[in-house]
Formats: sequence, structure tokens, C-alpha cells
Amino acid sequence: MRRIRLDLLREIAAVKAGGYLEEAFQLGAVDGEYLTMQESDYRAWKKRFTGLGDHIQTLAGPVVRLLDFAIGTDLANCQGCKQRQKSLNSLTLPLLTSLTWRNDDVNSPISSPTLESLLFDSGIDLGRIDPDLPDTDWALVDARWLATEGASWLLTKCQEDVGAPERNAADCDDFAECAATEMHRLHRKTSIGPGPDQRAAACAIAFGKFSFTRDDGNEHRINWFVSRGPDLKSQLKFFEPQTGMIVELSATEKASCIFISS
Repeated sequence: MRRIRLDLLREIAAVKAGGYLEEAFQLGAVDGEYLTMQESDYRAWKKRFTGLGDHIQTLAGPVVRLLDFAIGTDLANCQGCKQRQKSLNSLTLPLLTSLTWRNDDVNSPISSPTLESLLFDSGIDLGRIDPDLPDTDWALVDARWLATEGASWLLTKCQEDVGAPERNAADCDDFAECAATEMHRLHRKTSIGPGPDQRAAACAIAFGKFSFTRDDGNEHRINWFVSRGPDLKSQLKFFEPQTGMIVELSATEKASCIFISS
């Protein structure tokens, strides 16, 4: 078990790509002034968020500290340098995510009738809302990927496109649109075989936009997706693109669906 001081974690987050803290708290548990995390999860998380900016800092750090000692400067704490480190790390994360992306059973997609049945069983009346789900086959999403590195990647992409959620609280539709667009774009790059025609784009990815009325009476838009559960059955789940979290909706919130699309 790895223990990380919370104050140090937040300090390091200042030069890391978006989603660094969010994923840490998803993988670990707060214990007083520390975050505890399984060693295997810690190693994978640390590797995932070690970007180009970190590697440059590792090489340049000793030289900078020597200059500070020799001529009395404080380059080691240069805010502009830290911002460049963060920017380079943020550029690296989407590339690494594209290389590690995987679907759950991409060779065994579910059919459109199966998807419609799953939505109906969840209390969503497709006949009432006229859904925009035109595809005939749907590849499932790897929920574990989406809860960890996928969430970090989508947070980064959405914040680059829309901005920080706290400054754009009313733009839930923009966040959901961005997340869906990026997921479909990444899915089109997914190979399911060696041949040039063996592309995952032959079927859609079961990830899209979902508008509903929250139990507090306000309308909201997030993302829906389908993954395979521990019993290997397909499960309908929901993703909040403003926080990068997989969330639960109440039965009334699902039934209040206003719009659903891919």
C-alpha cells in the first residue's frame, strides 16, 4: 500500500495534466493527511501522468539547481517553467491515451434491438423521445478504462474545448457534446484486426449524449454508455463529463429522459 501526503499531492498536481487529482482520489482513499492507494494502481497512475514536461524537468533540474547555487537565482521555482512543464504534460496525455485505448469486446458488439431493450428495461421510453441512435451495431465501452485514464483524457479534452466546469456550469450540453465527439473519434482509430478493413468504425461506440430532468427539477445533459458487467451482461451507465466521474441516476431521472443520441 502506498501513502501520499495530500499537501504534496496537490502541489505536484500544479504541473500535471488535467485529471491527475481526480483519478488519484478515484483509485485511493483519504486517511487523515494521506491518500492511500494500492501499489499496482499507484504505479500505473504515476506512469500514466508522467509526461514530456516531467522528463525535461528531470534532465534540466540538476543544472537549474546548480545555477541557483552558483549565481543566487531562483530558477527552480520559476512559475513560467512550471506552466511549460504542465503544458507539455497535458499534450502528452492525449497521445498516450490514444495508444492505450481499448474497447470491451469490440469484436462482439451488441445489436440495435439489444441496445433498445436495455434502454427500455432502464425505464427510458424511446417511443416518447424519438432517439437519435441510427447505427445497427454497438461496441461496448471498457468501464474501468473510462473510470481511470479515459476520464483523465476526456477531462483534458473537454476543458481545452469548453473551459473549466466551474466557469461554465451552464454549458453541460457543450461538455457532453465534446466528450461524445472525442470518444467517437478515438473509436474510429481502433483496429480490430490486421487487415485494412478490420476497423472498429464498422460499428458505433455505445457512448453518447443524454438529456434528462434531475430530481431537483433542473434539466441536465451528461453522457450515456454501455459496458459489460461482472456477469458479462450489458449494463447502461452514465458519465459526467464535467467531473470525469461515472455517476448513478435515480429511476425517475432515467424515466425523465428528454433526448438521447450517439
